[in-house]
Amino acid sequence: DDRVQSLCDLADLLERCEFKRFWGAVTTCPAAAVLQAIPDFNEKVSEFIVGLLCISHQNIEKATLAQLPDFGVFFGSLRLLLRGCWQYG
Repeated sequence: DDRVQSLCDLADLLERCEFKRFWGAVTTCPAAAVLQAIPDFNEKVSEFIVGLLCISHQNIEKATLAQLPDFGVFFGSLRLLLRGCWQYG
C-alpha cells in the first residue's frame, strides 16, 4: 500500500534528521489524510524534533535555530524551546 510506504519514508526522514524534507512531504504524501486526522500531529512531531535536538546539542546557536524549516510555525516562542534543555548564544 502506498500509504504504508509513505509512512516508512517519513519515518526515515525523521530518523536522518531531514526535517525540511519531512515537513515538505508530510502534506503531499499518500498518507497525508491519515496524518491530518491524528490529533496534534504537528505539535507531537515538533516535540520529537526538539527532543532530538536536545539530546544531540547542549548548546545551540540562534543562527542554527533560524535555519530550521517552519520552526516558528510549530513553536510560537523560543522560550518553549529553552525551558527544557538549551543554552543559546
